Amino acid sequence: MTSEIITSPINEKAVENVRIVQNEICNGAVEDQSHSNSKNIDDPTPVFPQSMYSRLPDVLKVACSNFTDLRERDVFLIGSLVLLSGCFEKVYGYYDSKLIRSNLYGFVVAPAASGKGVLSYSKLLVSQIEADSFLEKNDQAAAFASIKKLLGSKTALNPPAHPPLFIPGNISEAALYQHLAEAGGTGIFFETEGDVIANANKSIWGNYSTILRKAFHHEPISYRRKTKDEKIDIPAPRISALLSGTPSQVRNLFRSHEDGLFSRFIFYTYNPANRWKYITSKGERNQFDSLSKIADRISEIHRRAWSSPTEFSFSDVQCREFNERFETMSNKVLLLEDASSIVRRLGLITFRIAMILTALEKYSGNERSTKIVCYNNYFDTAMQMAEILLEHSLYVFGSMAPSKIKLSQGKTDMFNALPDGVAFSRVDAQQLCVSFLSASAIDKYLSQLTEIGLLLKTKHGLYTKA
Repeated sequence: MTSEIITSPINEKAVENVRIVQNEICNGAVEDQSHSNSKNIDDPTPVFPQSMYSRLPDVLKVACSNFTDLRERDVFLIGSLVLLSGCFEKVYGYYDSKLIRSNLYGFVVAPAASGKGVLSYSKLLVSQIEADSFLEKNDQAAAFASIKKLLGSKTALNPPAHPPLFIPGNISEAALYQHLAEAGGTGIFFETEGDVIANANKSIWGNYSTILRKAFHHEPISYRRKTKDEKIDIPAPRISALLSGTPSQVRNLFRSHEDGLFSRFIFYTYNPANRWKYITSKGERNQFDSLSKIADRISEIHRRAWSSPTEFSFSDVQCREFNERFETMSNKVLLLEDASSIVRRLGLITFRIAMILTALEKYSGNERSTKIVCYNNYFDTAMQMAEILLEHSLYVFGSMAPSKIKLSQGKTDMFNALPDGVAFSRVDAQQLCVSFLSASAIDKYLSQLTEIGLLLKTKHGLYTKA
């Protein structure tokens, strides 16, 4: 069969549909000019408004004040929340009757040299936690050496396992399981080049997309290899992941927006103006010193959290508002059928963001209770973040379709025979194409054309050309 390359209208139309939905969502989310004025043709996604920053816990508010560029401040905040989500092991809550921890996945998407490097400052916030972990490892190693010497060199005694806080992005599947087993199921991915994860995910030893999908919900994972009789079971993996990269790197990591991994990520994307950024000789040093001091405070908060388990929850009033606002968001993405999973998982992400903000507040003070209800100001902050992050996710969602698609001659003939600008049913397609395709081929091609984005399917069983 011959084939033909069709230039797909999916990019323009899909992005336009996304923008229609974004505008609907934005109408209910905007509350000050920093949000509403942030969109333009070249950089169409919103920033977090100043009013939202004023409602952050003090430790985050002060940290974010080190950044005057609106995009860099947002990127720093997203990165900080994702990395902190991997540090509150003793904080938990129940979402849809399931016990969950605070772990988040985040991906900052922007062109090269556009300010994503501020994520290194987010990592600086948890640097003292990592340093404390390293010191604890050294203390345990010294204690082990003393016990070993006391008992004699022939005594069968294994040294304590103490893996680092961060997991390298190019780790093999077997090594990842080993790390999680030694760390009690916990770990944080931090990679500023999305291709590192994508390349590991493609390799025969690094296919851990399934691990990330299950770990998002703390579902059990296991590793079995007959060759060495290796058996590792992780009953409740708790992984956080912070990545950044260019739009092309996003497409390398996620097969499509239908990939179950896609909807588990927070996306923050932007396209900054192509202009020179003025630099100073002292600014970076001042930021480093300021954030290093805050890192000490974060470490103290972490120690308190570790010694004081806490159950987090929404109040009944908050639950009602949460459900109402997410039902509204869900209804507004009906135009984009495959986007429903983004909204559903954004609900859990929002719950986790509220959990992190409330935990930071609790452990910054003298609150000793073992159960805590989300503070109203942090509920409002988490909900506003969710509405803005949904716009970012939808923009990435709309940009992932290819601009050119190669079709077989049969698919090309069928696509050309289908009506333009009018909804049609499966029966309509059968009647239009029965003269040159079998019924089974038409059904198969409808499914495949929908899968690659050339057709859009509505909830009523109708199709339209994208």
